[in-house]
Amino acid sequence: MSNSTSIKEYQYNGPLKKAIEAYIAEKRGIGLSYNSESKRLANFDRFTLTVDCKTNVLAKDVVLAWISKRDNECEANQNLRVILMRQFALFMLRYGYEAYVLPVGYFKKPPSSFVPYIFTDEEIDRIYYQADHWKVVSQSPYAGVVIPVMFKILFCCGLRFSEIRMLKVSDVDLENGVLSIIETKFDKNRLVPMSDSITKLCYEYSKKMHSVSQDESIYFPNARGAAFSATALYNIFRRLLWKAGISHGGKGKGPRFHDIRHTFAVHCLRNWVQNDFNISSALPYLS
Repeated sequence: MSNSTSIKEYQYNGPLKKAIEAYIAEKRGIGLSYNSESKRLANFDRFTLTVDCKTNVLAKDVVLAWISKRDNECEANQNLRVILMRQFALFMLRYGYEAYVLPVGYFKKPPSSFVPYIFTDEEIDRIYYQADHWKVVSQSPYAGVVIPVMFKILFCCGLRFSEIRMLKVSDVDLENGVLSIIETKFDKNRLVPMSDSITKLCYEYSKKMHSVSQDESIYFPNARGAAFSATALYNIFRRLLWKAGISHGGKGKGPRFHDIRHTFAVHCLRNWVQNDFNISSALPYLS
């Protein structure tokens, strides 16, 4: 495999065109595809043409109007606009533009009663079995190779949904057994160690899938060599649950994809307790 993530280009014509294009160029210059954010900024760019927005000035009233909650919109989607506007405003300030920056904690999520689903060891084994026996079809010839390794890394390394989707060949250090997670939640980078067995699994996988790949190639590609869409990966997860005999409670009930990460954290804590690790000093490694 040698294809990398395709970059989607959008046209910007509003009064903040120059700043928007520079902001996106900076993000892509450090290796991010930034496709969903670019699309969101294209929507924002069109919005600035409908309001009193001055050239190269991100005013408070424009920001507040853009992030206001829309009819039938979930709070998670609204929060995406809040985060993007705050990051974009900080960028503008760094480059000498006039911009209103939303205060930290502007958007407060309501308390949730959701209880994470923690997979048992036996359930994880059943998911592994179904992943190892994934039925390959002509439309997805690599699925039988990609899916088993992807889900074993998820359960053994605790990566987030977006992190496993966008992992690149250059992010997988087989010599040292380390995954480099770049520009993840809150724009942080982190190194994730792999066990010897997972490193060996990735070594064999890389020989099959990436013998001639470029560093920027997606490590777990779909049939087109690009990253799996969020919908496609979620559907794979749901199918694995069904095949493994793990019932799903419906939308908002779980198990959710993110519960794999919760499971990783809980199992790590259990192992640390069983092996008399210092929990206080070890906890930062779960962040």
